[in-house]
Amino acid sequence: MDRLSYTRFCAILMAVMVLFSSLWSQVEIDGFHLDYAPDSSAVLIPENATYENPRALLVLLNCKGGTVQDIYTNVAVAETLRWFMASCKGPRNHRETALNEHDILNLVQYLCDAYPVDTNQVYIFGFSGMGAQALATACNNPMRFAGVISTCGHNAGLQDVDWDKASSLKFYLITREKDWNRVHNENLNSFFQGKGIRSWLLLTPGEHQEGPPQECYNGCRWMYLTR
Repeated sequence: MDRLSYTRFCAILMAVMVLFSSLWSQVEIDGFHLDYAPDSSAVLIPENATYENPRALLVLLNCKGGTVQDIYTNVAVAETLRWFMASCKGPRNHRETALNEHDILNLVQYLCDAYPVDTNQVYIFGFSGMGAQALATACNNPMRFAGVISTCGHNAGLQDVDWDKASSLKFYLITREKDWNRVHNENLNSFFQGKGIRSWLLLTPGEHQEGPPQECYNGCRWMYLTR
């Protein structure tokens, strides 16, 4: 392929991707509507949620910064459990951990103030570096979160945790047989269970990689059933 043909191919591919993204963002989910927080994070709102019938909240983190596609990828959580879902835009890899945490907490505070969120059921999900971010953010703020779903995360952010306070949290840890963070997850699971903290470890084939959306859904389902 010559340079001109390659340039045209890239332009066509980009146009297709933009069109697909536009169509994707217009997908409607029965019983929900899409909204945006002041920081431009996408939020999926269950229409049956009221202050007499508040709903749980799942905060989604993405290594490159959250988008609405994160919500649609994990839409089974909304369709089945009828939870609020928010894809936090700011946090991402290679960014200061404290700044990521600040953005997450601000989003959760906004959502709890603006919508009938069950503040006793706020959960957070992340993969790899954002799995580690989810663990650290929840453990540093156990009064704000109820549980963490972490895929291939690590424990680097957990040095100064008050485990007496964090013992109320629940942890659903996912790792791979050849994941370089596998030992972190195995040690964390043993540590949590030794302290009487509710924890589940899922070991799957493969290497360090994101899994199917079913993994996040199963983690949320486990959280729901272990309330």
